[in-house]
Amino acid sequence: MRKLLVLCSVLFMSLASFAHVGDEFAAFFNEAYETYPNIPEGVLEAVAYTQTRMKHIRPGTESCLELPTYYSVMGLVEDGKGYFKNSLTEIATLSSFTEEQIKADPRISILAYAEAYSK
Repeated sequence: MRKLLVLCSVLFMSLASFAHVGDEFAAFFNEAYETYPNIPEGVLEAVAYTQTRMKHIRPGTESCLELPTYYSVMGLVEDGKGYFKNSLTEIATLSSFTEEQIKADPRISILAYAEAYSK
């Protein structure tokens, strides 16, 4: 019984810590949904969590496996090396932001992705 109690408490603590993932970007996601109401809520967070686990990846973070480098909280690829789509360029083309702005600022990254997605 004691093992079950310990297991349950560890499970609840891990779920509570997971609930706060991305809180620092919550206002940016809300702004994107207000600006582009045609995007279903949760889509942007799902992309960000899947691509980067809600971490803003800054320029200069290179892969030791020579894989393409992902940028921003949305996990955009600048140079797909012939294997992956150059999503950073595509998002910049479809939005009103430059590639440099998207890479540097998580707010702009989220808004640019939302703008491109809404088109």
